[in-house]
Amino acid sequence: MKTQPLPYLILFLVCLLLSTSLFATQTTDSLKTAFIKVHHRRAQEILPQIRSLLSARGRASADSGTNSLIVIDTPTQVRQVKDLAGRLDRPTPQVTVLLRMHGETDSGRLLSTDDGIRGAPPGLTMATGRMKQNQTLRITLSSGTRGSLTIGRQVPVTSAWLDLCARHGFRAGWLTEYKTFASRLSVRPMVLDHAVELTLTPMLSFDRGHSLVFAKAATTVEVTPDTWTEIGAATGSEDVLSAVILSGQAGHRSGSMILEVKALIHEPHH
Repeated sequence: MKTQPLPYLILFLVCLLLSTSLFATQTTDSLKTAFIKVHHRRAQEILPQIRSLLSARGRASADSGTNSLIVIDTPTQVRQVKDLAGRLDRPTPQVTVLLRMHGETDSGRLLSTDDGIRGAPPGLTMATGRMKQNQTLRITLSSGTRGSLTIGRQVPVTSAWLDLCARHGFRAGWLTEYKTFASRLSVRPMVLDHAVELTLTPMLSFDRGHSLVFAKAATTVEVTPDTWTEIGAATGSEDVLSAVILSGQAGHRSGSMILEVKALIHEPHH
């Protein structure tokens, strides 16, 4: 008489289902939910770093209403997440950036009758002689954020500016819609262990919210806090991008311009 395998097969399947169910229950029970309050930064900002620590079953999200992180993961991962969140949730230091420009230049202005957009030379040249320029600008920013310093306002759009922008990939046809612009210097300080990293980028701002950023002309330099540091000297005429942005003027300029910066760190109060 042959043995019927069916009862044994059913028993095996029942045991398999019970063990799988028990394992799934234990796995689900092993997950922990944590609500982590963020005090000094936006929770959304540090969410990518938090997610990098999660296990394959972990999940994390940011609640903007309470500025909190909601983390679901194993107890071990949750502890690591809390430790990282505590290290990231620190007051951001404030940095005051002082920008000092000084030098002597020979200046002249080209005038025309076409409302600021000069046609083919020659134009009417009005010489202003030799002029000393000393100017100090300041801006206070949080470490890692970006702001801008206005160098010149109501700068006429001339063919020299159109040529300069064209060499950096900006269409002259779009620029001729405007008569004036403001020359600016974008500033981004980053506090390091024993220095401040400054990124300075020339830019032009037009009305209706349009702007041109000369990213390829950006300068990044590390400076010692509370110390004036010379970061460049622009010599020559208006074909030098840094020279014309820093001069904030329209028309021909030749001579020298020395640029110095100082960074003052304001430690945050806990």
